[in-house]
Amino acid sequence: MFAPRTRRASLQIPVAPSSDRQPGQTRPPQRHRRASATLDTYWPRLPDGEYHGIARRWEQGPAPWPARKLRAGETERRHDWHVYFAVEILAGLTPKTRAAIEEHRRRYDKRNPLVFYSCRFEVGEKSGTPFRPKSSTSKLARLLRIVSGTITATEVPYSMVIGWRFRLRLRTSKSDWQGDLKPSQEWYSVIDKILTAYPPGWQLHPEVESVSATMPASRRRAQAGSQPTGPAQGGDGLPSAGSDAEPAALRRHAGGLVELDP
Repeated sequence: MFAPRTRRASLQIPVAPSSDRQPGQTRPPQRHRRASATLDTYWPRLPDGEYHGIARRWEQGPAPWPARKLRAGETERRHDWHVYFAVEILAGLTPKTRAAIEEHRRRYDKRNPLVFYSCRFEVGEKSGTPFRPKSSTSKLARLLRIVSGTITATEVPYSMVIGWRFRLRLRTSKSDWQGDLKPSQEWYSVIDKILTAYPPGWQLHPEVESVSATMPASRRRAQAGSQPTGPAQGGDGLPSAGSDAEPAALRRHAGGLVELDP
């Protein structure tokens, strides 16, 4: 079998002028010289406190540290992964937080701040198989239980979180994954805890709705649905979500308010 002939021109390696070429170099150094770098969008820094926000998207990735050692009953080492839920901040609950949002919108073309909620899970080091959250009180398990409204063992897609609105608490991330303090210029806000969850279609305070109304019409239409706009009784006879008569482990949104216990 004959292979196609290679054009002679494709075999020639361009060489830099002798004045710029260093001994032993065969490629032009200009290709590797850069006087600037394009940075990715960085996370904003807002005052610590409570805010209202809406989940916009999610992504996942491995943690920078190595896989954990084998624990009792495990057959392979496990690597930590995180799923990050990006939440658009719509409004603050104090004058200081509201002023910070307005300043961010003024500086960044009327765009609302975007922060993230990080949830850890484990993946097999060799098999790549994701394991279910080990604890029912883990951040990921609690969040997926809220948006799915189920108490049974079932698979819940991360996409179910998108469109939910939250009353949340922000804190400032000041340390890197090794525990060292970062320069203050690298500090940013992360979601420390979700305090209240509202299903898609829930009508918030008019002030929050007015901020949400500034988003593109296509995004508003994508969020519009047939969800009820007020608390409702559960179809299975349970009291309304958040009632004192309902155990925390059984709380279901049922189209209404969901309280996350600390």
